Amino acid sequence: MRFFDRLVGHGARNSTVRAIAGGGLVIVLVVALVIARAPLGLGTLFGSPPSADELRDEAVSWETVWDDPEAFAGTVHAVRGVVADATMAEHIGGRPTFLNLGSPHPQTPRFDAVIWESDRPAFLARYPAGPEAHLVGQEIYLAGRIEMHEGVPQIELEHPAQLAEANPEEAARTIPADPKAALERDAAFLAAPAREGRGLGSTGIAEAERFIAKRFAHLGLEHAPGAESYYQDLTLYRHDFPKEKATLALTAASDAGSAEPPEIELPEPKLGDDYRITPFSETGEASGPLAFAGYAVDAPDRSWSDMEELDLEGKVALAFRYEPWLDEPVGAYGRMQLSSHAALQEKARNARAAGAEALLVVRGPQHARSPEDMRPWELVSLAPGRSPFDRIDTVADIPTLHISHDLGSRIVKAAGYEMRELHEALGAPGEQNETAHGP
Repeated sequence: MRFFDRLVGHGARNSTVRAIAGGGLVIVLVVALVIARAPLGLGTLFGSPPSADELRDEAVSWETVWDDPEAFAGTVHAVRGVVADATMAEHIGGRPTFLNLGSPHPQTPRFDAVIWESDRPAFLARYPAGPEAHLVGQEIYLAGRIEMHEGVPQIELEHPAQLAEANPEEAARTIPADPKAALERDAAFLAAPAREGRGLGSTGIAEAERFIAKRFAHLGLEHAPGAESYYQDLTLYRHDFPKEKATLALTAASDAGSAEPPEIELPEPKLGDDYRITPFSETGEASGPLAFAGYAVDAPDRSWSDMEELDLEGKVALAFRYEPWLDEPVGAYGRMQLSSHAALQEKARNARAAGAEALLVVRGPQHARSPEDMRPWELVSLAPGRSPFDRIDTVADIPTLHISHDLGSRIVKAAGYEMRELHEALGAPGEQNETAHGP
């Protein structure tokens, strides 16, 4: 028998029951069933608890509920999904444990399962480290009455019989049966775009730290000596530039011998949209005519030099990012395998050695992507005072900015060139064009 057939008085507030007696007398009874909104207990919900097999056979996906919440709200169903995140919210009254299917809180779409502290001991018999430590990454099946809370569908779990796992043996382990698969799953969660790069102060890094703490608990790791949790407090110091002083201005210069300004429309660059300051940039002001410096690479070991006989005295150098011998992403996960010649600090030092007043770095046409991340760089250290980049081997000595490909293309076009022309003029490694440094 389907467990839905065992429901007692669920699914409607008013029901009409007709009974026919003997002797041609018809009696119609109208019975009003008032459905309580408080937790009802398994007996009221199901008559008898559903089996794990019934949950698996009859569960609908959490996405189906999310797509049509009005059809499911107030009804009893089994729901399936993968636990994206789980946590015990000790700061909330009742100390509920949340299992988030599909997406971690507060992201949507998702489906939540809620276990109140008063019901938690029954679940600890199955999950000694707590459901939140055992079930992240597991496909589970839930049964109960679906309610909406702040636009998110949820089921309150009062008893472990309302919960089953697709792989019970894996969920019960503290050490995964397949460590490699578990590691890949954990890495995928931590590296997912939803973690926002795990930037300081971001929702993503908070989700990541909770995930790691729960994984430590799942593995049975002890806290550090004297610590009451896996967390350690420390003070971090930010190092960045005053945004109101980090400006970039472009001016069209007159041709030699001409008093008339050229008819060139140059953009007004905006910090965060068109450019950002590198964290190792020198402070101060710099100005000068723009000069193309290729990749600003000096690599005798690769038979390539953009800097040989290049005079940048009093000029602002424009250079491509990366390296001339790397046109396509390669290596694991499609990432570029870069040498030290691609480092922006090295490009800045090479430009400074050639006399440049400042350096603008831009993605070349073969590496352009949209949208570009032009948020201002900042560094964080464990000590106040000088930046971690303030070391003799890394500081740039000249103002160094990363500009967007779009801004770089408009600057180059204003000078009468196309970005691809400059790239092609450089030639391939081993075929370097000595006239590549034109404008």
